[in-house]
Amino acid sequence: MVKLMGKSFLFIFLIVCAFKPAVSGASNSPTPSSEITVNLFGQPCLLTGPLDKETLKIIHSISPEQLYPHEPEYASTMQALKKLRAVKSLPPSLDRYKDRLAKRLEAQLSFFEGLATAKKPGKIPFLNAVKPHIKGNSSAFTSAVNKLVFSEASNNQEKLDTVFELYNEIIEPDPEEDFHRAIKKLNVQYTCVFEDSSDDKGM
Repeated sequence: MVKLMGKSFLFIFLIVCAFKPAVSGASNSPTPSSEITVNLFGQPCLLTGPLDKETLKIIHSISPEQLYPHEPEYASTMQALKKLRAVKSLPPSLDRYKDRLAKRLEAQLSFFEGLATAKKPGKIPFLNAVKPHIKGNSSAFTSAVNKLVFSEASNNQEKLDTVFELYNEIIEPDPEEDFHRAIKKLNVQYTCVFEDSSDDKGM
């Protein structure tokens, strides 16, 4: 299945986490005022920064790893959008990330709604549904749509995935970098410590 957001979460992981082997020395960075334990990509990590713990929890809850839908479908995308809209007391530096992500999720919802509407009548209702969200050159996207038989879309998953992938390239861009810039500005960071197991493997 095509991922809802264009960039690899592994790339995010490498940027936001400080990787330290178990034998490394102590950090010289200032001690943050608060820290909470979070789960990031299946690993326990610390989220630290000069904010209260509740604010750190809110920041983590809307992080790309926590909030982005994991399946390209209406239900999970709507759930993510509702969760994002429900967030209050967010530091202003994260407003841009929140607003841009809301626009992207709204555009993806229009894709799924338009697809459901178009399965019987054809491509015109679908294109009308997604048109307001298109920002880039749509020629490749439109060409892929023209090759899609909407009445048989469920049996054409490969073509549908291609259409969705092309659509994601011409709507509101993935704002994950805005998230990382914002938390850096807030002096908030993820710290994940991993054991160095190379000796156990004889390497």
